[in-house]
Amino acid sequence: MPDPIRVAVLGNSFAARSQLPALRWAGNNEVIGIAGRDLQKARRTAAEYDIPTATTDYRDLMAARPDLVLVSTPVNLHRDMTLAAFDAGAAVLCEKPFALDATEGAAMVAAARGRPAWVDHQLRWSPHVRAIRQMVADGLIGTPWHVRFEMLLPTTRFGTRPWSWWFDADRGGGILGAIGSHMLDLLRWLFGEIETVHCELETFVPQRPDAEGTLRPVTADEYAHLSLGFQSGLRGEVTTSIAIHADHAFFLQVSGSAGTLRLVDGEQLFHAAPGAALEPLDVEPGLPTAAEVGMRDPGLFGRCLPLYLRDVIGAVTRGEADLEDAATFEDGLAIQRVLDAARESAAEG
Repeated sequence: MPDPIRVAVLGNSFAARSQLPALRWAGNNEVIGIAGRDLQKARRTAAEYDIPTATTDYRDLMAARPDLVLVSTPVNLHRDMTLAAFDAGAAVLCEKPFALDATEGAAMVAAARGRPAWVDHQLRWSPHVRAIRQMVADGLIGTPWHVRFEMLLPTTRFGTRPWSWWFDADRGGGILGAIGSHMLDLLRWLFGEIETVHCELETFVPQRPDAEGTLRPVTADEYAHLSLGFQSGLRGEVTTSIAIHADHAFFLQVSGSAGTLRLVDGEQLFHAAPGAALEPLDVEPGLPTAAEVGMRDPGLFGRCLPLYLRDVIGAVTRGEADLEDAATFEDGLAIQRVLDAARESAAEG
């Protein structure tokens, strides 16, 4: 067994909820430190996971020369943290959205210079999504004509949720970046390059109180709808929101000249020939349960993450910059350009 790789975690929200239990499940790694905005919270997380160092300054962790850095902070911090990690000689797994805009993204790609550098688009590790990819490649549905992708994640507290960076466009907040980037990456991975985009964005609650009770303007989007054109000729519709009630949080359907594939809630896959009823398809093996991972996040993103991190750790252990199926920084930049174009489209109406 090779020596465990040394991991530094930047961020203490998604990291504490999902990444740290996923790292523990994946094995062959040692988390040497966690950096968070709130020192007391970082210390509590460090105590829970036996992490020796908790700090508010991520540079403290870079000085320890980690092998892998997880960047899981507000988007406006991604570029500087990523560049510091590269300067420390570390591999990087960066959360999405990749950057504030394509200019930042291009700087991050240039800094990688062939190093191990990936974006945390863990839905590529879904067994059901991989099954769809293979079935489409095998011609099961013929020529893909149209794809419809919805991720509607309403919260019971949506109307009263307090202001945070998530509602601040200048810091990279908003549903288009947070969830839309995942959706666009998945569609690009399944069906190829996106050529055109038309986008509508909406903010439903214009002001929210911050932690001190002061009303702050909401400048980030809470609803996004995109119409996409792919180089292949495929047409796509993408909808995501944290405000709209839905029977299914995850719905992906691709229709083609010889049939349809539909994925519901990430783990119910169906197929139909033209004119026939949808029939369920079995996909094995499935994802680990949240209980198996010891994770407080039971959703699809959280349950795909341990599989992805296990392979990332393996690549870093072997000293490899290439990891099959992983989203690279170049992929992150490609999606960032689509996000930039979508925002431009929405602004122009």
